[in-house]
Amino acid sequence: MRLLLALLLLLLVPMAVTAQDAGVDDDDEAAADAGTTKAAVQHVKLTFTSSPSGAEVWYGKKLLGTTPVNVTRRKDSGPVDVVFKLGGYLKVNSRGYTWADDKIHAKMTPVDKANTLLGFKKPLETSPDEEGADLDEDDAR
Repeated sequence: MRLLLALLLLLLVPMAVTAQDAGVDDDDEAAADAGTTKAAVQHVKLTFTSSPSGAEVWYGKKLLGTTPVNVTRRKDSGPVDVVFKLGGYLKVNSRGYTWADDKIHAKMTPVDKANTLLGFKKPLETSPDEEGADLDEDDAR
């Protein structure tokens, strides 16, 4: 009976093995938990182009370069929101994704052709005496 109880205890009580006992490095264990290894960090290539070429590509306040621009990022590190800027053309906001290699192309529109874009709104014209007036008489009540 004692032998049977001893066998049951051995089978039911899990044996704790630490990373040091198994000869595993802490970093390797963390990588194994994440499903990757140290050497398996993957990168993707984002290619930014524009027509016409030569537009500046801005990532926040950082200038990435002028088109064409190749940027390497860590895979699945999140979207990359950029702004294309070129003198005499409207700015273009765009987004690149990092789950795979991505090509982002911006077709730049000249400022004088802005009315050809969907959603274009003609700027309001104000007379010089109205520039400082924020409220109408009806709004002041």
